[in-house]
Amino acid sequence: AHYPRRYVDYAHPVPVLSAPAGEEVVVKATVYAKLGTTRLPGGRTLVKVQAGDDSASLTLTWFNIPYAADKLLVDETYWFAGRWAAPSTRGRWSPPWCAPAPR
Repeated sequence: AHYPRRYVDYAHPVPVLSAPAGEEVVVKATVYAKLGTTRLPGGRTLVKVQAGDDSASLTLTWFNIPYAADKLLVDETYWFAGRWAAPSTRGRWSPPWCAPAPR
């Protein structure tokens, strides 16, 4: 039998400010800026995107996926699903999964 790896519930997105640390949740956020790709030691890459909603902003991070932000458009809204890191990490999602939000 095959079971899905995870289920993403888009029916109840949470505001960025209310996202509980350490839990996997969905937020509906607008991309504010693409912060670029950083080369890390050992040939690894780090991609960052700044996004947010009316409640707060967050930094989305992807490791070793240099093309992760290529399809995201600034000022467009997306669903982002991922594990919200502790507030001490300055509002970071890792690793985020995204899909365009309906208009």
